[in-house]
Amino acid sequence: MQKRLFSRYVFLALLLTLLSSLIVTGFYLNHPRAEVLPDSWSYLYVVNLISNTGQLVNFWRLPFYPLFISAIYAVMGQGNIEAVSIAQAILFVVATLEVYVIAALVFKRAWLALIMGLLVGANLTLLSYVKPLMTEGIGLWLLVSLTLTTVLFLKTFQRRLLWLSMGWMLLLFMTRPEWLYLPPFILAYVL
Repeated sequence: MQKRLFSRYVFLALLLTLLSSLIVTGFYLNHPRAEVLPDSWSYLYVVNLISNTGQLVNFWRLPFYPLFISAIYAVMGQGNIEAVSIAQAILFVVATLEVYVIAALVFKRAWLALIMGLLVGANLTLLSYVKPLMTEGIGLWLLVSLTLTTVLFLKTFQRRLLWLSMGWMLLLFMTRPEWLYLPPFILAYVL
């Protein structure tokens, strides 16, 4: 019985991953160029500073997203903004799968978790925010990862999950400054 239940969760997770990957692939094939918005240039400027001088601190932008772009450049080639956009698409699919896991843990129904995951994975408006070279894609993934880790901590009370939650929060702080207001709400919920 346990094995059958587990295999149903895994099958629906694989189905969700396949469907959301197909949706993302179709979206990217329909609009293949990486989108560079006016704010993207400031991130690329900080990436240039990191690459040339090793300077992480900038008065204009927080360092985590430019470090993410620098890591993609190191693997895929300097200036390859299409690779950055594709990496953000992969993070979108991972965030969709994490939403499935969160819903499965909270509701304990595989079909309901699939629906919740599809609501995120098939959301073209959300995907259109993830595609450009902006912090929204990595911010979505970090926020969903923080939520998943918090839910797991509330179920198991393992100290390492609490530390991992703090790590996700720190990365969120280093991505967008407005996430600084999130910890009081999480602490109020936990307490």
